[in-house]
Amino acid sequence: MKTMRQRILEFIRSQRAVSIQELTQAFRMTEQNVRYHVSILKNEGLIEELDNPNPKQRGRPGKIYGLTLHSLGENLGLLASALLELLPPFSDEEHVRLIYDRLAGRLADQMTACLDKNHPATSFPKHLTQRLNRLAMILNAHHYASRWEARADSPRVVLGHCPYAAIIDEHPEICHLDAGIISRLLGQPVQQTARLAKDENGLPYCLFWVHTDRV
Repeated sequence: MKTMRQRILEFIRSQRAVSIQELTQAFRMTEQNVRYHVSILKNEGLIEELDNPNPKQRGRPGKIYGLTLHSLGENLGLLASALLELLPPFSDEEHVRLIYDRLAGRLADQMTACLDKNHPATSFPKHLTQRLNRLAMILNAHHYASRWEARADSPRVVLGHCPYAAIIDEHPEICHLDAGIISRLLGQPVQQTARLAKDENGLPYCLFWVHTDRV
């Protein structure tokens, strides 16, 4: 049996945009109960308040809600996989690596541009610890669930989520892309030492070792 919030999501999907009053009428609930479910769905990132072009128009509700882009879904995984398959089938691994190095550089520059746009005063730090903090900030803004860990020999960068999980099985070479992005953003060479390994909770992660003598 579907939960009430699942039914509300399906209703919003079918109507595209609804008000609290419309949900109240559709499910014969009190406005307080509807707002309770709507609040939870908003906190979970499944629905969002939409821009109302005429909020003061007579007879039109002040707030309307619709599904977030996350709930609507996308086909970016299929698109990315198809584009990668169009790459020239070089037999020379060095040429393939060169292509991914250039792509990693382009992506790293775009990620940095996003950071600079939101934090204009941010510059490339001299100290590695500061660069690692900056790296985590940039990667997390792009869905990597990243953190770094200090170690006696060298720091490690941990990625708790792979944004390319939908196509990683078909294109494992994307791991080289992540290494290139991290190296470019950090200004240090890195080496991947774990790919979609499982932590103590059974959750997947990827691990990169930073080539340096000290933090």
